[in-house]
Amino acid sequence: MPKTKQSVLINAPIEKVHRIVANFEAYPSYFPEVREAHILKESRTHPEVHFVFHVVTTINCHLKFSMSQREIKWTLIRGDYMQSNDGEWLLESKGKGKTRATYKLEIIPSNWVPDAIIEELIIKNAPNMLMHLKERCEEGLAKKRPAVSRKRK
Repeated sequence: MPKTKQSVLINAPIEKVHRIVANFEAYPSYFPEVREAHILKESRTHPEVHFVFHVVTTINCHLKFSMSQREIKWTLIRGDYMQSNDGEWLLESKGKGKTRATYKLEIIPSNWVPDAIIEELIIKNAPNMLMHLKERCEEGLAKKRPAVSRKRK
């Protein structure tokens, strides 16, 4: 069972990070691997979403989520190349407007799946997801350089 667990510290409050992670239909705008995302079943705590990913090949999957303020978990209902796809985003406030986001993913591939697809999904995609989440959450938060004051003689 290929799996990964990786974290990143984000310079944004936990509420903002949660809002972005839970905005599934916006995923194609900030996760390049996600080509499409459609809500199939609306629910505050248990939405179902159809995703189309492009990782080596096009992958369709229908995921059911379980959401709370600190965790957004998912499990596979059906999908290409996978028997199961279980994962979660764990969000932890680190104070002073910082959040640690942890991405966990465990996939059981279907009978025969090329190693390149599994490697791309598990090994390469996780750090990319975290990097893109961090960038999206920190947009507009860059500190402005202080103005240079010059003394007149």
